[in-house]
Amino acid sequence: MGPDGSFETWFDRLLPFAYNVGYRFSAGNRSFAEDVAQEALTRAFERWDRIRDHPNLEAWVTTAAFRVALEMGRQQERARRPDPSLRSGNVPGEEARVVELDALGRAMKRLSARQQEVLMWRYWFDESVEQTADRLGLSASKVKDATHEATSKLRRLLPVGAEAI
Repeated sequence: MGPDGSFETWFDRLLPFAYNVGYRFSAGNRSFAEDVAQEALTRAFERWDRIRDHPNLEAWVTTAAFRVALEMGRQQERARRPDPSLRSGNVPGEEARVVELDALGRAMKRLSARQQEVLMWRYWFDESVEQTADRLGLSASKVKDATHEATSKLRRLLPVGAEAI
Protein backbone atom coordinates (compact mmCIF):
# COMPACT_ATOMS: atom_id res chain seq x y z
CA MET A 1 0.00 0.00 0.00
CA GLY A 2 1.12 3.57 -0.58
CA PRO A 3 2.38 5.76 2.26
CA ASP A 4 -1.08 7.02 3.18
CA GLY A 5 -3.28 4.50 1.34
CA SER A 6 -5.04 7.26 -0.56
CA PHE A 7 -6.35 6.86 -4.07
CA GLU A 8 -4.07 9.68 -5.20
CA THR A 9 -1.07 7.71 -3.94
CA TRP A 10 -2.12 4.65 -5.93
CA PHE A 11 -3.38 6.34 -9.11
CA ASP A 12 -0.08 6.44 -11.04
CA ARG A 13 0.66 2.83 -10.10
CA LEU A 14 -2.77 1.52 -11.19
CA LEU A 15 -3.18 3.54 -14.39
CA PRO A 16 -0.83 1.42 -16.57
CA PHE A 17 -2.67 -1.77 -15.62
CA ALA A 18 -6.07 -0.38 -16.64
CA TYR A 19 -4.68 1.23 -19.80
CA ASN A 20 -2.92 -1.97 -20.86
CA VAL A 21 -6.16 -3.96 -20.67
CA GLY A 22 -7.95 -1.50 -22.94
CA TYR A 23 -5.00 -1.33 -25.32
CA ARG A 24 -4.76 -5.09 -25.68
CA PHE A 25 -8.52 -5.57 -25.84
CA SER A 26 -8.79 -3.11 -28.73
CA ALA A 27 -5.67 -4.29 -30.55
CA GLY A 28 -3.86 -1.01 -30.01
CA ASN A 29 -6.59 1.65 -30.05
CA ARG A 30 -5.17 4.28 -27.68
CA SER A 31 -8.38 6.27 -27.41
CA PHE A 32 -10.29 3.14 -26.38
CA ALA A 33 -7.54 2.25 -23.90
CA GLU A 34 -7.73 5.72 -22.34
CA ASP A 35 -11.51 5.44 -22.01
CA VAL A 36 -11.21 2.00 -20.39
CA ALA A 37 -8.55 3.23 -17.97
CA GLN A 38 -10.58 6.29 -17.06
CA GLU A 39 -13.73 4.28 -16.35
CA ALA A 40 -11.90 1.52 -14.44
CA LEU A 41 -10.10 4.05 -12.24
CA THR A 42 -13.35 5.96 -11.72
CA ARG A 43 -14.89 2.74 -10.43
CA ALA A 44 -11.88 2.21 -8.17
CA PHE A 45 -12.18 5.76 -6.83
CA GLU A 46 -15.90 5.33 -6.15
CA ARG A 47 -15.20 2.15 -4.18
CA TRP A 48 -11.89 3.20 -2.63
CA ASP A 49 -13.10 2.98 0.97
CA ARG A 50 -14.00 -0.68 0.38
CA ILE A 51 -11.04 -1.74 -1.80
CA ARG A 52 -8.08 0.22 -0.41
CA ASP A 53 -7.07 -2.76 1.73
CA HIS A 54 -7.48 -5.30 -1.08
CA PRO A 55 -4.42 -7.59 -1.06
CA ASN A 56 -3.79 -6.96 -4.77
CA LEU A 57 -5.11 -3.66 -6.07
CA GLU A 58 -3.44 -4.15 -9.45
CA ALA A 59 -5.44 -7.34 -9.96
CA TRP A 60 -8.65 -5.61 -8.84
CA VAL A 61 -8.15 -2.76 -11.32
CA THR A 62 -7.15 -5.17 -14.09
CA THR A 63 -10.33 -7.18 -13.60
CA ALA A 64 -12.42 -4.00 -13.46
CA ALA A 65 -10.76 -2.73 -16.64
CA PHE A 66 -11.46 -6.01 -18.41
CA ARG A 67 -15.13 -5.79 -17.50
CA VAL A 68 -15.23 -2.16 -18.65
CA ALA A 69 -13.54 -3.12 -21.93
CA LEU A 70 -16.12 -5.84 -22.55
CA GLU A 71 -18.98 -3.42 -21.86
CA MET A 72 -17.51 -0.66 -24.03
CA GLY A 73 -16.62 -3.08 -26.82
CA ARG A 74 -20.17 -4.40 -26.93
CA GLN A 75 -21.57 -0.85 -26.96
CA GLN A 76 -19.29 0.16 -29.82
CA GLU A 77 -20.10 -2.94 -31.84
CA ARG A 78 -23.83 -2.37 -31.39
CA ALA A 79 -23.44 1.25 -32.44
CA ARG A 80 -21.59 0.14 -35.59
CA ARG A 81 -24.08 -2.58 -36.40
CA PRO A 82 -25.86 -1.53 -39.59
CA ASP A 83 -29.61 -1.11 -39.50
CA PRO A 84 -31.00 -4.25 -41.20
CA SER A 85 -33.66 -2.19 -42.98
CA LEU A 86 -30.96 -0.10 -44.68
CA ARG A 87 -28.69 -2.93 -45.76
CA SER A 88 -28.76 -4.28 -49.24
CA GLY A 89 -26.39 -7.14 -48.47
CA ASN A 90 -25.31 -9.21 -45.54
CA VAL A 91 -22.14 -8.40 -43.57
CA PRO A 92 -21.26 -11.78 -42.08
CA GLY A 93 -17.79 -10.84 -40.78
CA GLU A 94 -19.09 -7.89 -38.80
CA GLU A 95 -22.07 -9.79 -37.43
CA ALA A 96 -19.87 -12.73 -36.46
CA ARG A 97 -17.54 -10.40 -34.55
CA VAL A 98 -20.46 -8.88 -32.62
CA VAL A 99 -21.77 -12.36 -31.80
CA GLU A 100 -18.32 -13.50 -30.66
CA LEU A 101 -17.79 -10.42 -28.48
CA ASP A 102 -21.19 -10.81 -26.85
CA ALA A 103 -20.58 -14.53 -26.34
CA LEU A 104 -17.14 -13.90 -24.82
CA GLY A 105 -18.56 -11.31 -22.43
CA ARG A 106 -21.32 -13.64 -21.28
CA ALA A 107 -18.90 -16.57 -20.96
CA MET A 108 -16.33 -14.55 -18.96
CA LYS A 109 -19.04 -13.49 -16.51
CA ARG A 110 -19.72 -17.17 -15.81
CA LEU A 111 -16.12 -17.73 -14.69
CA SER A 112 -15.11 -17.20 -11.09
CA ALA A 113 -13.22 -14.03 -10.19
CA ARG A 114 -10.06 -16.10 -9.73
CA GLN A 115 -10.44 -17.70 -13.16
CA GLN A 116 -10.97 -14.27 -14.76
CA GLU A 117 -7.89 -12.85 -13.04
CA VAL A 118 -5.71 -15.83 -13.95
CA LEU A 119 -6.74 -15.64 -17.61
CA MET A 120 -6.07 -11.90 -17.68
CA TRP A 121 -2.55 -12.19 -16.30
CA ARG A 122 -1.65 -15.32 -18.24
CA TYR A 123 -3.01 -14.46 -21.68
CA TRP A 124 -3.46 -10.69 -21.82
CA PHE A 125 -0.33 -9.74 -19.96
CA ASP A 126 1.64 -12.78 -21.14
CA GLU A 127 2.82 -13.64 -17.65
CA SER A 128 4.18 -17.05 -16.80
CA VAL A 129 2.47 -19.40 -14.37
CA GLU A 130 5.02 -18.42 -11.73
CA GLN A 131 4.59 -14.67 -12.32
CA THR A 132 0.82 -14.99 -12.16
CA ALA A 133 1.02 -17.08 -9.00
CA ASP A 134 3.26 -14.51 -7.35
CA ARG A 135 1.06 -11.59 -8.43
CA LEU A 136 -2.16 -13.22 -7.19
CA GLY A 137 -0.68 -14.84 -4.09
CA LEU A 138 -1.46 -18.36 -5.31
CA SER A 139 0.57 -21.51 -5.79
CA ALA A 140 1.64 -22.39 -9.32
CA SER A 141 -0.59 -25.47 -9.21
CA LYS A 142 -3.63 -23.31 -8.35
CA VAL A 143 -2.86 -21.04 -11.30
CA LYS A 144 -2.58 -24.06 -13.60
CA ASP A 145 -5.84 -25.50 -12.25
CA ALA A 146 -7.69 -22.19 -12.63
CA THR A 147 -6.33 -21.75 -16.16
CA HIS A 148 -7.39 -25.25 -17.17
CA GLU A 149 -10.84 -24.92 -15.61
CA ALA A 150 -11.42 -21.49 -17.17
CA THR A 151 -10.31 -22.43 -20.67
CA SER A 152 -12.33 -25.65 -20.54
CA LYS A 153 -15.41 -23.74 -19.45
CA LEU A 154 -14.90 -21.10 -22.16
CA ARG A 155 -14.61 -23.82 -24.81
CA ARG A 156 -17.94 -25.24 -23.67
CA LEU A 157 -19.67 -21.86 -23.50
CA LEU A 158 -18.42 -20.21 -26.68
CA PRO A 159 -19.83 -20.85 -30.14
CA VAL A 160 -17.83 -23.22 -32.32
CA GLY A 161 -15.11 -21.29 -34.13
CA ALA A 162 -15.07 -18.34 -31.73
CA GLU A 163 -11.60 -17.28 -30.64
CA ALA A 164 -11.60 -16.55 -26.91
CA ILE A 165 -7.94 -16.50 -25.93
